Amino acid sequence: MKYFIILLATLALLISCQKQQSEKTTQEQPQKVEQAKFHLIDLASNVCPGCGMVFKTDADIADTLHYKGKVYGFCGPKCVEAFKANPEKTLSAMHEPMEKMEGMHEEHEEMER
Repeated sequence: MKYFIILLATLALLISCQKQQSEKTTQEQPQKVEQAKFHLIDLASNVCPGCGMVFKTDADIADTLHYKGKVYGFCGPKCVEAFKANPEKTLSAMHEPMEKMEGMHEEHEEMER
């Protein structure tokens, strides 16, 4: 019985030492932080409201914000801050060039007829 207790104590000690060693090794190594994955399909537009950059792939999206039930994508922190400061102004500035482009597209179609 005495040997059984000594054996259990030794096993418990070995297990705790291994656990401490693995935790120490994990702490010493740089931790890889997974960035949230954003998808073009989830966005209200494929254009960054802050600067007008067109997102071609999911990798172009650095961050997103929810505003009035829609999700907007941003290319970087400066564009996010500009949007947070005045979302309505940022969105209206984004829509003006888009409306001009739509008008140009319609004019082009009329000229082809």
